[in-house]
Amino acid sequence: MNYLFISVSLFVLAAIVSGNNLSAGVGSLLGSNVTGRKAAVLIAIVGFTSGFLVGVNKMSRTVNALFPYGSFSLFLIIWASVLVFIVAQIARTPISLTMALVGISFGIFLRHDVFSSIAIIERIIAMWIIAPPLAIGISYAISTLLTRRKASGIWRTANVMRFLLIFLGFISSFTLGENTLGFIGALGRGSIVSSIFVAGGIVFGSAFLSWGPVKTIGRDMYSISYSNAFSSLLSSSLLVEAATLVGLPLSNTQALTSGIIGAGLGRKMRVLSLRPVVRVLLLWFVSPVVGVILGIII
Repeated sequence: MNYLFISVSLFVLAAIVSGNNLSAGVGSLLGSNVTGRKAAVLIAIVGFTSGFLVGVNKMSRTVNALFPYGSFSLFLIIWASVLVFIVAQIARTPISLTMALVGISFGIFLRHDVFSSIAIIERIIAMWIIAPPLAIGISYAISTLLTRRKASGIWRTANVMRFLLIFLGFISSFTLGENTLGFIGALGRGSIVSSIFVAGGIVFGSAFLSWGPVKTIGRDMYSISYSNAFSSLLSSSLLVEAATLVGLPLSNTQALTSGIIGAGLGRKMRVLSLRPVVRVLLLWFVSPVVGVILGIII
């Protein structure tokens, strides 16, 4: 029965996270008008689900180190994360599951004076600090290169570019599924029932809870050309996959938004809207702080 409560809770969390993070997978496809919303959501569902099935085992060690607790405590932790994400949905802004969950874990450590897993928190925070400038630099370099070469070869073929962007949208969704949704799945301690519920949450959240965050990333923040969408998706996918290979959860929206900023710098910032950027950056700061507070309370 405890596993059933956990599984239902993971369904809710996976649904909210999938809706909130769909922008990190396919928001750039909408921003560059490569696909419509229905096609983008389908690409995300396939990518999220396949990535989740591959990544859940990769993230198990980190989850077990951060949350070595019984079922009831885990139940409270999951619903604390749900609360953070409900706030994000109301604000229609994507935030990071990992930032909220790591904040909750740290808050619990503070409350009980237990710091046996502090080393992994330090590695995660280091990744948070390193990832944005790396994403900006990689995306800026790719965007600048493609802009200079846009008049020649493959970049003149719109259909080929569309295919590459759709493929990258799938890859981006896959890496997000490996990392963030794999992290969620690992909270179920490898239970088949919980994995089924997480997969159901992915489908539900992607289909019905995704429009606000997608609009913020894909359209409000940046009017994206094909080359800029390509550079932002590629840079974020590379970083998230690298983090997954070493078993560290990385903020997918952080990597993607940083990639979009890098692409905007490649276009001399004149097409980058700063107001939604500031809103996303603010919630990056707020979500772990709120997580710490909730961790101390629960």
